[in-house]
Amino acid sequence: MNQRYKVGLAKITDVIDAETVYDKARFDLAKSLYECNLAYVKALYNAGILNKEVNQ
Repeated sequence: MNQRYKVGLAKITDVIDAETVYDKARFDLAKSLYECNLAYVKALYNAGILNKEVNQ
């Protein structure tokens, strides 16, 4: 998008909108990975596996 802006094919608002969408996608990915990891750890804990590993 920056290239299009530099040659006059896009407005600055288009660039900012594209950057905002990109940043939101990256945030959503990080949030999803966190939630997935949290669910995994909770499952290990509820299964008693996490306690066994911590106590050893």
